[in-house]
Amino acid sequence: MNFSKLLSTKLSNVPFFFGRYILIPSYIALFLSMFFGSLECIWVHAADVDSYIRTQENKAVLMDEIIITARGTESALSATPGGTDRIDSEEIFENLPFNASDAAARSPGVLITSDSPWGSDINIRGLSRDSVVLLLDGSRVNTATDINARFGFVNPMEIQSIEILKGPVSALYGSGSIGGVVNILTKKGEFEPTPQWHGEFIGSISDNPLGSDIYGNISYNAPNAWVYGSAGRRDHDSYEDGDGNEVGNSQFEDAYLKLAASRKWNDLNITEIEVQQSTGNEIGIPGSGTASLPSQADVTYPDTRQQSFRLSHIIDPDEGPISETRINAYFLSIDRNVRIDHPSSSVLEIRPSADHRTWGVQCRNVLDIDSHQLVFGVDAWNWQMESIRQYFYRSGAFGQNQPTPNADEFSGGIFCEDNWKIHDRLSLNFGGRIDYIRVENDSSYAWIVKPSPSVSNPILWQSGAEEDVSWNAHVGAAWEFAPHWSMTALAASSYRAPNILERFQYLTLAGQIVQKGNPDLDSERSIFFEYGLHCKTAAFDLSAGVFANFLEDLIVAEKKSDVLYQNENVSSAEIFGSELEMRWRFSPDWMLYANLAYAQGRDTARDEDLADIPPLNGMTGIRYENRNDFWSQLELQWAADQDRVPPGTEESSGWAILNASIGYRFKIENTWHDIVLTAKNMADAAYDDYLSTSRGIVLKEPGRSFIATWRIAF
Repeated sequence: MNFSKLLSTKLSNVPFFFGRYILIPSYIALFLSMFFGSLECIWVHAADVDSYIRTQENKAVLMDEIIITARGTESALSATPGGTDRIDSEEIFENLPFNASDAAARSPGVLITSDSPWGSDINIRGLSRDSVVLLLDGSRVNTATDINARFGFVNPMEIQSIEILKGPVSALYGSGSIGGVVNILTKKGEFEPTPQWHGEFIGSISDNPLGSDIYGNISYNAPNAWVYGSAGRRDHDSYEDGDGNEVGNSQFEDAYLKLAASRKWNDLNITEIEVQQSTGNEIGIPGSGTASLPSQADVTYPDTRQQSFRLSHIIDPDEGPISETRINAYFLSIDRNVRIDHPSSSVLEIRPSADHRTWGVQCRNVLDIDSHQLVFGVDAWNWQMESIRQYFYRSGAFGQNQPTPNADEFSGGIFCEDNWKIHDRLSLNFGGRIDYIRVENDSSYAWIVKPSPSVSNPILWQSGAEEDVSWNAHVGAAWEFAPHWSMTALAASSYRAPNILERFQYLTLAGQIVQKGNPDLDSERSIFFEYGLHCKTAAFDLSAGVFANFLEDLIVAEKKSDVLYQNENVSSAEIFGSELEMRWRFSPDWMLYANLAYAQGRDTARDEDLADIPPLNGMTGIRYENRNDFWSQLELQWAADQDRVPPGTEESSGWAILNASIGYRFKIENTWHDIVLTAKNMADAAYDDYLSTSRGIVLKEPGRSFIATWRIAF
């Protein structure tokens, strides 16, 4: 059966429509009959044992989760206009993902775009990479995205929660939010009435990819201060696919360290400081998705690292209209070093590298006036990129150039959101933002060091600066029209400014074809609509939504001649889709959960299907939870065929994998222990994911894997 045809029809057939295609409401009945959805259980930080025990006792009640990323202040998911989701630490622990992108992909509409097990990125409703903003504890992460690594820098066991905005849901974030925002919040200490020590240790081993993970944290919590430290290390060989073949150069090894502290100076003022470092060694990239890297070459990160420093101060007045002021300042450094072995018959090795430095500051205020809650402030960040590319020839010659000139990108803006509580069951939300963007670049030549005296050395880029002003805005509503039932609606417009690479890259592809940037590019623009329906009871949780995203001035590499492609604003697109997720606790110990996501995209400028649109996909599972000590889970993940692809793109076959986990919890004196045994892809299915990037090869996903994990918490 072609599910895409099942879920789309012409305008004349049904009354609900968005643009050229419409979404048939009957898919809801199809979904409920098949129990497709995603688990959104309420979990807590395992280090807080008392809270942890209370949560286990109250698992029979499904509660509405709280998110802070969407509005800058706490809001319930079911009352937040636009698609939002939250993945908590306990769900991450029990499902043992490779990285943060694997964890985020448990949310409907969010899928992995895999460069490697370590370096996977995500696709949100057909948009990915530059169109999705990644935040680490609220700090913006900027890095090149041809071979992505930004999600690999965070140890999954360090994650307290992942908050996801699907589309331009909020005015708090500027360029790049047309696809959404992912905010990874890491663990930390907390203030407690009496001084206490808390901590946890997690160790796991797996057979595919063969290796081990070790992670631990410890915190000292007191009434007016806390101190927190954590560390982790992972080391895994290349994995095997479902046919038993090793996927070469898919190994990874990394280490993670974090130190944080906070001081409550008085009832009004709190200061928090945090330092994180992540290093990766000999991380293999079996596929990169870029034409600049030939398929026969091995691509590896021999040494890559991320370091971040964050300082925040919170003012919490007990009087006056301003209920909170939060100032967050950060500096983030990413050193990307790549080794490309045997790229051609004449070149022995290429070593590209880039240093990315981002500093940023945001001041956010919460103002309560009668039925209005305003969140407003200023936000600024600066991204500096310096890159080098070295060539080692088989003849012994050496050359050095720059894939992009040294450049700075600055963005500064003001934002405001108004959450207007008209009455207890109806609220409106308005938001807007305006940004000033400036990009400066140094001059650069074809070669810094010529491989031979006879090679010409023309100038590629003159030094200069480009300026732009752009904006985003939205209006939304949430209406509780009946007990346990609510509706949400959102209309928004957002933008994505061209980044440093799109403006200034100069890449020589196979056959000496040049892909060149364009400093005169305009920002991409998104017009976005979403409608949601939600049902929340103590035993049943259902959320459904439809969306439409209209994109203009998309940046693509346009063919100028037989040897030159240059980035231009020449494309436009439409993406329509729907999502559904549910949880049903049909007895105190048993729960069904499921999700379903569908998207359809069209490149309207070329009148062809849009690339990178995920096929119909979903997940369904059943979970048993004994409130005292034992739980088990059986889960099916699947995707349908994808035959709606642009010319030159391979179609993808559907797939389904079965995962199972069992866990046992017990107490020894003052420590809690969790033992989890997991089997992923139990049938050892051999399959490839349509969104998986590869250099002209079909990259198979991992076959059957067994994982054993032990956690100690006190």
